[in-house]
Amino acid sequence: MTAVEHNAKLAAAWLATQGEYVPLLDVPCPIIELPNVTLWASVPCGGENYQARVFRVLRYCNRLVKFQRTVLISCVEPRQPFEFEFVRVPQIKREELNIWFNCTAPKYLLESDFSFSVHEDGFILNPSLWTPEFLACDYIGAPWDARVTGAGGMVGNGAFCIESRRMNEEKLILPMDAGIPPVAADVYVCRTHRERLEKNGIRFAPVELAERFSVELTGRDKPSFGFHGKTVAKAHYKAGWEKIKAHEKEERKGRSISVELFYIYVGTTAQVEGATPASYYQQFTKRFRDTYREFRSGDQARLTVISGNDEPDTYAMELFAGLASFKTYLGTGWDIGAHQEITRQSKADFVVCFNSTTYFHRDGWLERLMDAYREFGEGLYGATGSNESHPHIRTACF
Repeated sequence: MTAVEHNAKLAAAWLATQGEYVPLLDVPCPIIELPNVTLWASVPCGGENYQARVFRVLRYCNRLVKFQRTVLISCVEPRQPFEFEFVRVPQIKREELNIWFNCTAPKYLLESDFSFSVHEDGFILNPSLWTPEFLACDYIGAPWDARVTGAGGMVGNGAFCIESRRMNEEKLILPMDAGIPPVAADVYVCRTHRERLEKNGIRFAPVELAERFSVELTGRDKPSFGFHGKTVAKAHYKAGWEKIKAHEKEERKGRSISVELFYIYVGTTAQVEGATPASYYQQFTKRFRDTYREFRSGDQARLTVISGNDEPDTYAMELFAGLASFKTYLGTGWDIGAHQEITRQSKADFVVCFNSTTYFHRDGWLERLMDAYREFGEGLYGATGSNESHPHIRTACF
């Protein structure tokens, strides 16, 4: 059994004996001013879905704290508008991740006196517990537990931590870890080379202060500024993401949301067995146009007609004159392929896609979709389809 497997087994046994209570302090507090701190997160191994959640953590933390700068270091180019600094790095292998954190990431974090690291599973939970004492040392993170790591009474947990510029400079000149598998990044800094770093003047936070800053395996029944751990601090993780969703819901209600509508028009070059396009698809297109014009939906969003297989013909141009703009899609995947391609190009917050047979029969259809978005946030919205094979969203309108 490797050391990693051994520690994992001990951690599982420890967690099995522990309950978890999350003290949430919903105490109103002013925005924390940290003009000498860089907030940062990283996605050096890829993963668009993971990066999307990291975006949300960064935005949530910026609602609570005013940082000098906020930086995302990633190998994945942001698809959505990203209001912070973005540093593109080459993708690395997962087994190289721990070395990357110590030997590469710090060089992007030297503009500020301190760097504040957050992850999808480690971020601020109780902002009212912030104290300037957290910046009185070169490294602060959750304390470790002796029964799991053999390092009781020692501060060093990473992911959700604050490090000084001096600490980052020291990390850049540490010898590269040659172990297989590499030692965890925080263990390598805070245990393997702790004595060397302390001789060079690096100050690690005392346990009592670190417990107020963050929790992981221990101290989870006490209030803390933040936490780390999706599996070891499950209740904290769940409570933290509920807070993020609540902040996002509040933000959505208070801001204008841009919307675009896309309708698939099957051009006259389309071949349908047993029916000509003029007698088949055009009847649906006219019905869409007529009901779209009849049943308005508040301030109507911009409508784009996507002409499949060919440039838009005269019939479509005349039908939607003054109502819509046109784009052409010549790719594969029928209507879904067209919707995927066109939404990649869209800059709108919310996109509604219609296939050729969609029509309207009541006012307020867009508001219902928008209300769902404001309530629940990012996701896929539409009418449910048949459950005969499996639950799914009807792609006639979503």
